[in-house]
Formats: sequence, C-alpha cells, structure tokens
Amino acid sequence: LNNPDILGVSENATADAAALQYRLFDEAGAATIGAPMHRSLPHMIAAGQADAGLIFLHLAVVAMQENPGVFEAIYLAKDEDGSTDDPAVLLQGQEPLEGNKVGTFFVLRTTTNVTDAQRD
Repeated sequence: LNNPDILGVSENATADAAALQYRLFDEAGAATIGAPMHRSLPHMIAAGQADAGLIFLHLAVVAMQENPGVFEAIYLAKDEDGSTDDPAVLLQGQEPLEGNKVGTFFVLRTTTNVTDAQRD
C-alpha cells in the first residue's frame, strides 16, 4: 500500500492500510493477530467467523501458546486420534496420514548483496 514505485498506489496509503487492518481485525480479535498471512485463520476461528480450519503444525502450536484455552487441535494422523488443547503436546507431532508429504525446509544466510530499495 505504501510503495511509491508501484503505479496506482493511493496517495492516502497510511489511511488505506489502517482501514484494511480495521476491516480484517476488529478490537475483540485474538492476541495472535499480526500480519494476516498466517494469522487470519486463527483469528477467524477465535472471532467465530469459522468453526475449524487446516493449519500447519508450527502455526497451530504458536496460536495455542499465545491464546491459552482458545483453540483445540484435532489430530489427522496415523499414530494419534482425538484432540488436544495443550500446545506442548501438539508440538510433539504425530505420524502423518498415508499420502501426506512432509518436507524439510532449510534457511541460510545469503551472500547476495541487498539493495537500498530492498532495505526500505
């Protein structure tokens, strides 16, 4: 909303951003509300706008840790059934159902130079 290099950006970018945040997250929202990318599903459940949703394990654990007593996780696994409302129990993980692909992600420091535009 506030990148001046993008054509069609509103002159009122700050007001537009505030209006968007107000539309997405009201004052009674859950404590996990932040950037909407990974926080919108827990917010919708906590706000009563959704009954359930599928979410990555680590994101579910964080939502449960930050909002004790708000969420319950239902296992979709070969070695577990039922549910838990304890993020420490959920964090132990489970064996995925047949057909699920579990990837490993690596993060590392890059040697690529960062431009001034990227820093802003």
